[in-house]
Amino acid sequence: MSNISYAKISVIIPVYNVENYLEKCLDSIINQSFKELDIIIVDDGSTDNSGKICDRYASSDPRIRVIHQKNKGVASARNTGISISVADTIAFVDSDDWIERDMLINLWKGMTDTDADIAMCNFCYDYDNRSLPENRLANVGSSVYSSSQAINLLMEGEKIHYYVWNKLFRKDIIGKGFEEGALYEDILAMPQLLYSARRICYIPYVGYHYAHRQSSIVNRPSVKARIAYLSALCRQMIFIRSISISPEIYSAKLNQLATVGIGICRDEAEYHKYDTLQHRHVDDVISLLQPFEIEFMPIISVKKRNRYKMLKNNPKRFYGIIYTRKFIKSLFLSLYKKRP
Repeated sequence: MSNISYAKISVIIPVYNVENYLEKCLDSIINQSFKELDIIIVDDGSTDNSGKICDRYASSDPRIRVIHQKNKGVASARNTGISISVADTIAFVDSDDWIERDMLINLWKGMTDTDADIAMCNFCYDYDNRSLPENRLANVGSSVYSSSQAINLLMEGEKIHYYVWNKLFRKDIIGKGFEEGALYEDILAMPQLLYSARRICYIPYVGYHYAHRQSSIVNRPSVKARIAYLSALCRQMIFIRSISISPEIYSAKLNQLATVGIGICRDEAEYHKYDTLQHRHVDDVISLLQPFEIEFMPIISVKKRNRYKMLKNNPKRFYGIIYTRKFIKSLFLSLYKKRP
């Protein structure tokens, strides 16, 4: 403990089967210009060489601790790290991403200079052959927001994002950590974290590199993952119902719920006929949306309203209409391409 007792930032890295990317991630952390770090790597039941890589780095840097646990998911791995962290502030880094050398010192300075509970910076989306900064933050200067301002900005989806990895948090606002066993855990966590914060600051610095992988759930969501996303949005709505939020933004979030739910079934109907499996998907979507329908039905478009009523009352007909339209459209496109 003597090697990390001075740490000002605990960096938590959940790891699961990322042997091809892990070294770049860990190198970017141990080489930070900010040295007073408590680096916690949680190997979440990896079956490749990730665990061995973690242990090798720990043997050469006294700031690193490695926890090996059974696979329980990202939220559980983060919570494990939080439970043994020693610093008063916490940063999270995904193990297939990497951070710029000055990211942590810039977040630390921003937090201490503004007496903020959360500090955040801009980030890049890294693809195989290019890196693109998040454009929505490109022209935003140094800013300080109150809790209510930050939550409204999060809901608008403009200046604040759900990701936890481009932020530094004071440990005392994190509380019990993240809800375990749920996909899209950041959607559930971020509004609560902002609500717990007195002040949130933004530093106009591109510090985090988010890697787009073809195998990622976020990049290629299955219908199960999309329903999990809808579930996260619904639970988020339950929370923001209880706090002060702009009525316009609240209405927009209700509209988003309906759009996402109907869209899941519409997309499935374009490629699948109505059967037992699709019936279960519809039941899952309707059960999630039903508690909110009295609020969203008056504000969504007539087209969405009619589609929702049909989906709820006659899903077989809904699927038949969507599937038939898709078939006819594909047929016309095929005939058009064959024209001389």
